[in-house]
Amino acid sequence: MATGLQQMALFPLSALVLPTVTMPLRIFEQRYLRLVRDSLRESRPFGVVPIQSGREVGKAPTIQKWGTVVSIIDWDQREDGLLGINIRGEQVLHVEESWVEPDGLMQARVRLYSCDHEDNEQPIPPRFTVLANLLDDLTRHPAASVLRLQDGERNLATLGWRLAQLLPVSKQFHQQFLQQSCPWQRMEMLEQVVADINEQ
Repeated sequence: MATGLQQMALFPLSALVLPTVTMPLRIFEQRYLRLVRDSLRESRPFGVVPIQSGREVGKAPTIQKWGTVVSIIDWDQREDGLLGINIRGEQVLHVEESWVEPDGLMQARVRLYSCDHEDNEQPIPPRFTVLANLLDDLTRHPAASVLRLQDGERNLATLGWRLAQLLPVSKQFHQQFLQQSCPWQRMEMLEQVVADINEQ
């Protein structure tokens, strides 16, 4: 289900943050300090979109069209003096139009997408037990601990989002994955990815 268009600030990243995943960010550019300040003051989410070409710092990059709405769940002052925040993916967005403000902050008109509530609560069927076990194995890696992939109840939707966050897939795959509204079909996409990896 899609919503009407709404304006939202964007944070382009080289990595994607998928729904239900938590990720730490280090903030030091003035444009993103403004984004964080506005987000905290007004309890306003913002969008994280993958970079298609360019860099995270300096001139605004070219972005992919599909990304994730995120909220700041906590923040602190790091030992290096920079601001650290933890963001959590909430739902899928599609950028319909974007522009860059004078300070370099990217704004966009976006459409938000979400699965039906019942779809998001589907239990994990036996067919996907192997993938659930794979996620358990991957989350034991120290590098995955910052993503908080064990937070909250696990169901078919969260299993798919979190496994897709960790598997070595292309940005193109992530873009296709975000466009798929059905959690069962997202899991079928991941089944194929794992089968392809096992054949290599």
